[in-house]
Amino acid sequence: MHTTIHNALQRRYATKAFDPNFTLSEQNIQMLQQSLILTPSSYGLQPWKFLFVTNKEKKQQLVAQCYNQKQVVDCAALVVLCRNNNLTHNDVDRYIDSIATTRSIETASLTWFADMMKQTLDGMSIEQRRIRADKQVYIALWFLLETAALLNIDTCPMEWFIGAWVVDILKIDTNKVYPTVLCALWKRSDNDPYKDLPKVRFPLNDLIEVIK
Repeated sequence: MHTTIHNALQRRYATKAFDPNFTLSEQNIQMLQQSLILTPSSYGLQPWKFLFVTNKEKKQQLVAQCYNQKQVVDCAALVVLCRNNNLTHNDVDRYIDSIATTRSIETASLTWFADMMKQTLDGMSIEQRRIRADKQVYIALWFLLETAALLNIDTCPMEWFIGAWVVDILKIDTNKVYPTVLCALWKRSDNDPYKDLPKVRFPLNDLIEVIK
């Protein structure tokens, strides 16, 4: 198992050219979606939404807004990972209700937890809440990248895009969510010049320090 994970991470890279003949199976799509659902978040609040864009016309419209990165249109699915743009007490209450239902406990027994989360939110500005949510979205991105790697599905995460145009093209309700990062899913092309290049990483001793 350790070898499998290591090999998958070694194989993974930000794919520049995709194989147009490849299709994502419904099973793989569901597994990738489940990896996002199972991503941990602060307090478990899940301050995000994930859009799987497979419509060719929509993807084509997005290319120019992603600085002409062709992976956007060539991929099987473009995942738009969005932050919650307006985290409020209502989101806390919804989460508390979900805990009570899932674990068959009384909502009243979670009052202390709800109050703690609401106090945390009250101590933050809207911009601070959004920054915190953005950070959470990047945890979800990593879960997506690792799951894809284990499934031999290639990916290209992308931060360079014009958010306002992505919002307009995909009709995203910014009162609720806003795009943080994109990720293209597909299979690498044999013609991708980057596919066989060795990874460039600093030595382990430069990046990891064990404090005993």
